[in-house]
Formats: sequence, structure tokens, C-alpha cells
Amino acid sequence: MQTGDRQLIKELNVTAVITSIREHEPISRVDIARLTGLSKATVTTITQMLLRAGLILETGSGDSRGGRRPTLLRLNPTARLAVGVKIAPASITAALTSLQGQILERTSVDLPEEPPAIVEAVEASVRDVVRRAGFTLSPTRLLGVGVGLPGIVDPNTGSSISSYFLRWQDVPIKQLLETRLGLPVYPENDANCFALGEYWYGAGRGASSLLAMTVGVGIGAGLILDGHIFRGSLYGAGEVGHIIVQRDGPLCACGRFGCLEALAADAAMVQRARQLKADWRAYQGGRPEVVAAAQAGDAAARQALAEAGEWVGLGLANLVNTVSSDFIVVGGEAVSQAGEMLLQPIRAALQRYVFSPLAGRVRVEAARLGDEVWLIGATVLALQRFFHAPLETTVAR
Repeated sequence: MQTGDRQLIKELNVTAVITSIREHEPISRVDIARLTGLSKATVTTITQMLLRAGLILETGSGDSRGGRRPTLLRLNPTARLAVGVKIAPASITAALTSLQGQILERTSVDLPEEPPAIVEAVEASVRDVVRRAGFTLSPTRLLGVGVGLPGIVDPNTGSSISSYFLRWQDVPIKQLLETRLGLPVYPENDANCFALGEYWYGAGRGASSLLAMTVGVGIGAGLILDGHIFRGSLYGAGEVGHIIVQRDGPLCACGRFGCLEALAADAAMVQRARQLKADWRAYQGGRPEVVAAAQAGDAAARQALAEAGEWVGLGLANLVNTVSSDFIVVGGEAVSQAGEMLLQPIRAALQRYVFSPLAGRVRVEAARLGDEVWLIGATVLALQRFFHAPLETTVAR
């Protein structure tokens, strides 16, 4: 066996052990061996190495299975930290999280009007949230900064190829922030961050694959296949808000007509409710007011939400018919507020529009992480590198 092969096997074994601890903590060495297929001796050697590095902790004893009670292991949550940033159409939010995805500190500022000022605001937010938590921008402690933003992102260069919300075109966000912060920076489409957050810590935990859709100011989707984001060769996979679902439909912000976003996102819900109410002055509070009115029994608001849900269900059905995903998580600000008033018509439309032999096998769940999901998902961009390359970038630090 070549030396390089031995090193690769060691790295794979350490990855398997630390991933088992992350996914099943607290867990015994015996159960790690059972889950990974590694020998007990190998598991013992690796866990001792991780204990010496301070990356895991012994935490009490488990139930006896006929012998001594086993010692349980868990991650040392603050042995390494990660920062997640969400750049939204109106705000920038940053959060510092532990290895377990727990938010330790967060901060939020208004989105600057001028595109160049956005990078400065992101840098300031990262520095502020780390300082407020009592840490420094040290690459030995901080794994990196994940940045979720609307639009298409090139994962190879870390550039924002296009974001009409931010008025960005070919902005090298990774390079700009790494120069300023001295830390690894991982930009990603915000819907993909949503999908990663739910896949690691939310409704999709334990699933092999996941289709996640967000509904709010915009509509987007993230697709996780065997633990990895599927982006497509043009990096635009998941831009479902701009699937044409109605020829000659309403004008979308992207400049085309009949996009899903133009029929089911926040502005469309409000516009449709006003149309049904026959009062263009109604629902001045936007989508939150429409939801509140629907909850109070307002017929126009309830119908507007039902129609938006059906459009979303149609868009999801087209995705299911294309990628054959059986597990869907739906979230975003609109779904968080409206709940079943959106989810029920989404499920009903899926049953109508998904290819009939598949329809009964599709499961839809509401997102579980609420408004924190984008931040948590952004930190996963840094965390997943920690767990997948432990000998090179974890134990060595």
C-alpha cells in the first residue's frame, strides 16, 4: 500500500468517527464502531487523538449492555467556531455558531443602498459578532465565514455572478472579504443555505437527499443530493422562482412575465388579496397583514394565500417530476407566518400535478429552524469542511 493511500484511509476513518459523533452524540465508542464498521481498536485510537486535540469530550456513561457502562462522547461545541452571514434585500445579519450549530451571538444592520458599501457592512458585521461573543478573528479558532446571498454564485471563484436584489454583477465577494478578514469565506446562494441548514439540523436531518423551497420576498429552492448541494453546470439550479408557470402572466422583477415568483411571492400575495378585496388600499402592512387577516377569517386574504400555495405546489411538482425527490421541506418568512394556510394547498397541488405513480410517495414537511435557518445553513458551509478533512484542517489546528 502506498503512503498516500494510508494517509487517505486515516483521513477517511477520522472523518467517519467525528461525523458519527456529530450525528449521534452522545455516543459510545462501541456504537461508533458499529455505525462506521471500524474496529474498536481503530475507534479508540482516533477518539484518543480527538480528545487530546480538545475537539471532543467525554460526557458521562451510557446504559450497560451486560458489562461496564460505556463512556459517552460528544463534540466540544466551542473548540471551533463558524460565522454565518445572511445578505437579505433589506438587511445583513451575522451569527457566530458552535460546532453543533448553536447560535452564540448575532447582530443585524440595514442593507446599505450602494452595492460597494455592502461588502464593508458584511466585514463590520462579522467583526462585531465575533467581538461581542468575546473572541478574536483567529483562523486557529474560526473555521471561516459562510455568506448566503440572493442570486447565482460561482462556487469555484466565490463570485456573485448575478443578483438583481443586490444589483450585483460578477462581484468577487469571496476575494474581497478574505482580503479584509483574513479568514476563509464561502459565498453561496441563500436558498442553498436554507437547504443545508434544514438538512444538517432541521426537518431534513437524517435524510439522504432533500428538496427545500423558501417562500417570502422571493422564491428559491435548494437541492441536496447525497449530502452535497446540486448547483448544475451553470450554478443556477434552484432558481425556481423564475420558472414560467403562466404564459403572459404578471411581470416579474427579473423582467419576464409569468414567473412563479410573480404569482406566489410576498408582493403577489398582497396584490392578489387586494384584487379579490376590490380595494387597492387594503393590506398596507404587506404580507404580514394579509396573513393576519386570513387568520382572522378574511375571505380575500385566505383565497390569496390558497392560490399562492397552489402555484408553489405546481412549481414543486415540476421539480419532483424532474429530479424524482421524495422529501420536500418548505419554509421561508411566508410559510413561517401562514403555516397550514399555505402548506395545505401546496400539498394538494403536489398530489394533483406530480406524475401519478410518484405522487403518493412524496412527503412535505414545514421547515423547523425558523428565521435562523439561513444563518445556520451559512455556517454549515464552513463546518462541513471541518468534518470532511479532519486530519488536515481539524486536528492540526
